[in-house]
Parts: sequence; structure tokens; C-alpha cells
Amino acid sequence: MGQPQSKGGSQYKAAAPKKAAKTAPDPKVIKARMEFLQKTFDKTGSERSLTAGETLIEQGVTSTKMFFIKEGRVDLVLKREGGRCPAPPSR
Repeated sequence: MGQPQSKGGSQYKAAAPKKAAKTAPDPKVIKARMEFLQKTFDKTGSERSLTAGETLIEQGVTSTKMFFIKEGRVDLVLKREGGRCPAPPSR
């Protein structure tokens, strides 16, 4: 005998994987990681300042660089058919 079937296909569905419980990151760990990143970039990178509206990197353009935002903020903009739209805020 085969597996029971419904008209729409198999009646069995895969169980969704359980999500790990979200815990707040330890502020000391975050601070240590940020300090490490900044020291690494200070030793190996070069500093660049941007003016408002200036593009740092464009979607679809291959880059060999990595960026570390030391201060200020950047806006992410996604290009889509029919125009541009802001990226959803990070969580």
C-alpha cells in the first residue's frame, strides 16, 4: 500500500524548523567587537568622508572593498523595476 494522498497531493507537510529563542546581545560583547573592528580598519583601511547624498556603493556593482561606518548614518536604497525604494530598516 502507498502513502495516503489527498486530491491536492500529499497530505503530509514538512514541519517548520523551530526558531531559536531571541536573547538580547550582551552590550559588553558588542562593544568589544566594535572596538576590534575599528582597530582593524584603522590599521588596514583608509578613511573616507561622505557628504549628504553621496553614493558609497551601488547595487549590482562588484566591489573589493568593505566599509565600516565610524559615525553618522547611511541610507540603503534598493533599485527595483519602476524606480527606487528605500530598504526596510534593519532590526
